[in-house]
Amino acid sequence: MNAIESVIDQFLLTWKLLFDKRVPITTKLVPIAAVLYLFSPIDFIPDFFFGIGQLDDIGLMIAAIKAFELMSPADVVAELREELRSRRAEDAAGVVDAPAWKEKHKNG
Repeated sequence: MNAIESVIDQFLLTWKLLFDKRVPITTKLVPIAAVLYLFSPIDFIPDFFFGIGQLDDIGLMIAAIKAFELMSPADVVAELREELRSRRAEDAAGVVDAPAWKEKHKNG
């Protein structure tokens, strides 16, 4: 799995955890608070310091998402991760290898 797939899977896991009834509401407040911080006019490092100002926002979001995952029930996280893994495997199985397909159907 490459880095982009990992980021997408983490986003999907977070999204699923947010809407899962087995995750306590107090736990769900962690990523919600982080998103509210992003839109807040109060900032640890002001965004007008280009580059550095955005790094604290990114770092906070990463920390909040990881904390949210760690605070969520482990069995729910494992179940949703397995669901994402199996969906990715199904999607990969549906991809046609064009050169192999051409070779197989060349004589037919």
